[in-house]
Amino acid sequence: MPEPGGRVIVVGSAGVDRTALLAQLPAPGETVLTPRLLVGFGGKGSNQAVNATAMGARTAMVVKLGEDADGAAVLDDLRAAGVDTSEAIADAASPTQQAFIWVSADGENSIVVASGATGGLTHDDVAAALSRLAPAAGDVVLTCAEIPRAALEAVPAGIGDGATWVHNAAPAGRLPAWRDRPPILVVNEVEAEQLTGLADVEAAAGVLGASTVATIVTVGAGGALVADGPAIRRVPAPTVEVVDTTGAGDAFCGALAALLVQGRSLPDAVARAVAAGAVAVTALGARGSLATPESVARLLGE
Repeated sequence: MPEPGGRVIVVGSAGVDRTALLAQLPAPGETVLTPRLLVGFGGKGSNQAVNATAMGARTAMVVKLGEDADGAAVLDDLRAAGVDTSEAIADAASPTQQAFIWVSADGENSIVVASGATGGLTHDDVAAALSRLAPAAGDVVLTCAEIPRAALEAVPAGIGDGATWVHNAAPAGRLPAWRDRPPILVVNEVEAEQLTGLADVEAAAGVLGASTVATIVTVGAGGALVADGPAIRRVPAPTVEVVDTTGAGDAFCGALAALLVQGRSLPDAVARAVAAGAVAVTALGARGSLATPESVARLLGE
């Protein structure tokens, strides 16, 4: 059973994923053929919200979608997963976000996102939605970099005292200004290097951790590094058979937010979120295998 707590409020992207399954990723200029195409739901924010709900958290989402068939289907999907969509915004001028994903036989992927309506999410949209949702003590606001920077910069002022901000800086780019309300920052090792210019993952974690509440760098099968003080802690990942790495980072972030809402300490939440990410890579698609409290406990041998 989920533990008591507040809410996860995801401010993020949602759309439709089109995934082509390939023997190997194409080289530049190369054309490859495949009969295998999967169509499903995604967007980093949507994936994070559904994963947070699967891990037992009450979850709401602030999102902008096109007034089209894809947008209606995305809303139905989120509602079916138990996500509160009362702050979903309709955009008549833009299509719903789409992602085009290539997955190779060894589970690696390349992704192109056509942001559509997501790119129209504004500072005022987010400020108004957060004013209505009123994040307070015990709540976690979870964001990602698939939404515009101006929209992200509405978040610090919209978070009440005692609420926690978790920001997933993916895809990597210039970090939002957080002034006196820094987040818990989550990046993977590639994003950590892009943000700092440092190839050494521990050094990059230390630099990012110096200006945040904590920085977590996920390192795939190596688990994660946590910088929330002078020392860098390593959190190992359980060993699983990798089928598709798409969505592993979203599973980690959604689980992390849910676990923090449920009162877990940061070290415990990171360890369990790493296990949730491991569950996610065992099936095809960004949501092929959703972690639950029970599946995480089994993977950790509890």
